[in-house]
Amino acid sequence: MKLFFDTNIIVDLVSKRPGYEASFKVFEVTNTGYVSTISITDVMYILRKYNEQNKVSDVLQKLISILTIAVVTQDDLMYGFSGAMNDFEDAVQSSCADRVGVDYIITRNTKDFTASPVPAITPDEFLKRWGAEKG
Repeated sequence: MKLFFDTNIIVDLVSKRPGYEASFKVFEVTNTGYVSTISITDVMYILRKYNEQNKVSDVLQKLISILTIAVVTQDDLMYGFSGAMNDFEDAVQSSCADRVGVDYIITRNTKDFTASPVPAITPDEFLKRWGAEKG
């Protein structure tokens, strides 16, 4: 199963903010997945305001050594501008996820992905499905 991690999941993994446990468990059981280039830059921008930049940088470097980086293309950006989805960033993420052929986008924010060509599910939903498959 191929997964795409939304920016908010990467923030969970790096910052261990409240509620991060399910995101960590998804990463722990799959130990693989995709993340877009914009997620890495956004997480660095967001978290360096609240944490030591070196610490954030170290954790992000470890993550990107494990995850597959999905480079955002011009087509992904144009999809974001198309209005197919309400939120620009989520539309870009969705297009990128679709292009790399994942099964699910893992996000805390499924409501903004209702028009996504790739189904978006929360970490808890993924863990329930994964547990059912493992039976």
